[in-house]
Amino acid sequence: MNAAAPTYAAAENPWVSPASGALGCEQPTCCCEACGGGANCPNTWYVESGVRILSRTAPRYMPLVFAANDVYGQTRSTVFNTSTLSYGISSGATWTIGRYLGRNAYNYDGFEEFHFWAANQWSNTQYVDSPDGLPVTSGGTTTWYDNLFTQFFAGDPTAPDVADGGVGGFNRVKKVALDVEHEVYNLELNFWLRPRARADRLVLQENGRWTHRCQPGWYWSHLVGFRAMYIEDLFGLYTWGLPLVNGVGTPVWGVYDIKTHNRLLGVQAGGDLMFRQCRFDWGMRYRFAPMVNLADQRSAVLSDASGDPMADAGNFDLRGRADRKVAAMAIDLGVLGSYELCPGLTVRAAYDILWVTGVSLAPEQLDFTLHPEASYNTPFSVNTGGTLFYQGLTLSAELAW
Repeated sequence: MNAAAPTYAAAENPWVSPASGALGCEQPTCCCEACGGGANCPNTWYVESGVRILSRTAPRYMPLVFAANDVYGQTRSTVFNTSTLSYGISSGATWTIGRYLGRNAYNYDGFEEFHFWAANQWSNTQYVDSPDGLPVTSGGTTTWYDNLFTQFFAGDPTAPDVADGGVGGFNRVKKVALDVEHEVYNLELNFWLRPRARADRLVLQENGRWTHRCQPGWYWSHLVGFRAMYIEDLFGLYTWGLPLVNGVGTPVWGVYDIKTHNRLLGVQAGGDLMFRQCRFDWGMRYRFAPMVNLADQRSAVLSDASGDPMADAGNFDLRGRADRKVAAMAIDLGVLGSYELCPGLTVRAAYDILWVTGVSLAPEQLDFTLHPEASYNTPFSVNTGGTLFYQGLTLSAELAW
């Protein structure tokens, strides 16, 4: 009599077909030694949150403040320029929410994803204080001036003459302050195609039990989507002085405030190239987005030079704005890695660079040919030839279910 053939429960036999109504994908167990995932069903939803720490470049070079050896500013040396403006680093928040759409005939999984990062804000104020005075004696009267100058000069704005008294309130001053602020917001709506990994291998261990072993390899994912960015930039130049005639003086001051807004809208394409190995992934990502920039700038120039006997020009009270539509581009490059703590919970770290062209930066709108008399001035315009370069670290965690 033949012995009956041994039987195995479906849960113990990896080769039998799944029971009726069971999922046709392997279901992971939490914190396994050799995580699978090659044939797992993707989770329906995922949410990722993290922090992004960025630095940004300084604006294009332009001299701003000078220290002079004479009251006309002919012999002078640069104290401040736009390249010495320090923006440092800024931390912001990033959020992503995505949904699994399904699998296509080419073994790619589709996802729709909303991505947003914001709250990266920079601000800095720098000061310079004149330690020296410039005495001028005329008719037995000695007047003491301070020796800090800006690029504002009186006369014909198309051919400024430095050998004159200069625009009052901005020249022969004792204190100059520079103030900068910057903030950026980014919003994306993307569609991802991610290749599904090869099915896990079933490996028989020495104890007679079967275990999943993932098959490492390189995988290239692709995305297309829409992108919007908002970049606001502010610059302020503030001056104060006190010319003394026989020890008595009236303060002079000047204010030059500029605010620019950039609203960038467009489409984007990109992807990532990742090496998947069990729980750990690493690789690079890239995106490029041609966009339209709806840029504008607002400027205000105010001064009071009533206390400066040498001022050739009257007080300023000049305000204006302008807007412009131009083509722009945003390019992202980065390297990243992730580690799956257990199914549904993944941590990530990335280092990214972002290059944005065709933007309006406040310090690059400075126009020192402005004149108190409106007849000298041309209409305000927007310089959109600015370039921004951000770089920094992103740390995040993803929860999927």
